[in-house]
Amino acid sequence: AKPVKIGNYVSIGSGSIVLKGTEIPDNVIIGAGAVLNKKYEESYKVYGGVPAKVKKDLSKEDIKWFSRPSGDVF
Repeated sequence: AKPVKIGNYVSIGSGSIVLKGTEIPDNVIIGAGAVLNKKYEESYKVYGGVPAKVKKDLSKEDIKWFSRPSGDVF
């Protein structure tokens, strides 16, 4: 077994599988059904697929989602 590290402001889609030793950086979105199996280093990205890889850069408009002045982040 190895530890899993999940950064701040990470959204993980339903049905995703996070395997041992996975590291997810801050400010990323993981697509539903993705399989994460390593250390991911790029923030402000959308990861998805099997195995997960960068699918999209997050725009300045998308990034606003991570820093709301109030309210819950779901």
